[in-house]
Amino acid sequence: MAERDSMTSAAADAIDQGQEAAREGLKMARDYADSGLDAAAELSENMGEFVKREPLMALAGAFAVGFVVAHILRRLTR
Repeated sequence: MAERDSMTSAAADAIDQGQEAAREGLKMARDYADSGLDAAAELSENMGEFVKREPLMALAGAFAVGFVVAHILRRLTR
């Protein structure tokens, strides 16, 4: 009987440790996602400012990126 109680207690401890690890992992994932969203918002703001300051340069950059992506996709689909 004592052995069964010991096994039950060990199983409960393992479950508690697993749940705590899952909570910590979820918190870390949320923090990471939040920092990623902050970085994306800052990048978006910076790009908007750049487009307002240099609209022709932004248009040329967009064309260049589209051209390169089109060539890469064309080669991958052959």
